[in-house]
Amino acid sequence: LINKPRNCGFFMDVKMTDNVNHPEHWRPVPSTNGKIEASNLGRIRTSLTKFIRKTPIGKRGYPVFSFQRRLLTVHRCVAEAFIPNPEKKQQVNHIDGDKSNNRLENLEWATPRENVMHARRTGLHKSDGDKPVLKIKNGIVLARYKSASEAGRVNGISRSNIANVCRAKGTARESHYKTAGGFEW
Repeated sequence: LINKPRNCGFFMDVKMTDNVNHPEHWRPVPSTNGKIEASNLGRIRTSLTKFIRKTPIGKRGYPVFSFQRRLLTVHRCVAEAFIPNPEKKQQVNHIDGDKSNNRLENLEWATPRENVMHARRTGLHKSDGDKPVLKIKNGIVLARYKSASEAGRVNGISRSNIANVCRAKGTARESHYKTAGGFEW
């Protein structure tokens, strides 16, 4: 529902509510020194003019906006403005996994590990570890592993080195990543 439009020069300042139970509330975003405000409904506006900012989708799939020559993500601004972070967690997690849902009740502070574990639990993150890997020496397949992680554990070789060799096959990087631990992969 949209109610009470108010004319502010060229721009229309619109107070939004999704229903009677969730009116829109605004708070300053600390990292912008109060120059930007975020709402509990996931919108962004300038503090001075109250102009609602457009938030296009950025390269990583999150709504973003420009502030002082840098891109800020909407979800992080909403979290900074509304959610206490006494444990100093570095990331903001979307509880429902929808990067465009920046409503306050859908956000929580998380460690990088908590964020990845949430993504795996909810099926949002498919690990590279799900791809089978072959251990090869002189063109002979010596073993098959369910993942680069398993191959690394069994052979005492870095998982990332094995994965680099696998990803480099058929690319310009192939000459650089030919082997890991003395084996082709």
